[in-house]
Amino acid sequence: MSTSGERAVPAVAVKPLLQVAGLRVAYGRVPVLHGIDFAVGAGEILTIVGANGSGKSTLLKAISGVVRASAGSVTFKGESLVGRSVEAIAGRGVVQIPEGRQLFGPLSVAENLELGGYLRGRDGGRAKRLEEVYELFPRLAERRAQAAGTLSGGEQQMLAIGRALVAEPQLLLLDEPSMGLAPLIVREIFEVLARLNREGLPMVLVEQDARLALRVAHRGLVLERGCVVLEGSGAELLNDPDVQAIYFGRRGAG
Repeated sequence: MSTSGERAVPAVAVKPLLQVAGLRVAYGRVPVLHGIDFAVGAGEILTIVGANGSGKSTLLKAISGVVRASAGSVTFKGESLVGRSVEAIAGRGVVQIPEGRQLFGPLSVAENLELGGYLRGRDGGRAKRLEEVYELFPRLAERRAQAAGTLSGGEQQMLAIGRALVAEPQLLLLDEPSMGLAPLIVREIFEVLARLNREGLPMVLVEQDARLALRVAHRGLVLERGCVVLEGSGAELLNDPDVQAIYFGRRGAG
């Protein structure tokens, strides 16, 4: 996994895969997102960082249909996602891995993975996708008969990612994949994410570890109180004095 932050940035301005424009979300009468604009290109990782309560998770939920937009547009491959159900959006290839993983604890690893492919129906390719997940995460193969609720936190995160991959995502949305995990497991998870991206899977990544997330990102956004206040390449944001002061606890690069 590259840790330099120097990654080639895909040209998203020509034909973005995901386009978010003027997106506003409110919970009741309380506005949360205030006109968010960004695009994600094919093969790109876009990282979104910000303090707790800045609207990061709400932004992912608005894209995936978990919460409704009050204004603005979300288009994927030129098709509007606003107003569509979570199932319809996932069926179009926009798949979210939620914060907290939300596995079916009493079900086995294999059963959780199989549920990831239910939107694909009996397409004949599910067995191949399952084996690809087991190759990516050998620990899941070893524990395929084990109840998901008895796995370690890191193994549960692997299972959540694997379940999403069985759905054949064309865009993966990840909400705090490192939360509560030991550093070695976090590194392993991010190495897998980097590998998937090198193989062509684009991602929108919300992550509490801003340094790590920006290192793997092509581009990044900084949210504050529901607004985009900074954007740039991952390397630019890593070296921005304000980002360093707020998220890394220091001024300057030294």
